[in-house]
Amino acid sequence: MEEWHREHLATIGTKSLDATWVDFCNAWEDVRCPEGEGLLDVTFRSIDLSTPVPDKLKSLGYGAELFAVVELCRRLARADDAQFFLGCRSLADLLGWSAPTANNALRMLVRHGILEKISNGAFATPKGPQSSEYRFKGW
Repeated sequence: MEEWHREHLATIGTKSLDATWVDFCNAWEDVRCPEGEGLLDVTFRSIDLSTPVPDKLKSLGYGAELFAVVELCRRLARADDAQFFLGCRSLADLLGWSAPTANNALRMLVRHGILEKISNGAFATPKGPQSSEYRFKGW
């Protein structure tokens, strides 16, 4: 820990080694799975990006990446009309997009009737960012 602390001292918020250790121990308690192995990551990796885009989505201008977003939402919902949470920042990380672009993609899916937005997420909550909640409606 001391070596890591020394190497990263210029970029970490807590300068004291003890404060950094306290932060680490508390954060470690919140870890649910290894990075990249959560439900969202595993579900996205299971999508075949070479699958042809359905004609209806193609007629709306959707390419392979947008179809992957639709398929991700379908799989997260697990059934038509089921609800799920998805944050634009998480989606952006999966696709290599910016958060505003991912947010606009989700808004477009709502406008096209593929998703229904149930609740808005929030960036600043006592527990950190909160994802928006959606219902998958299909296409």
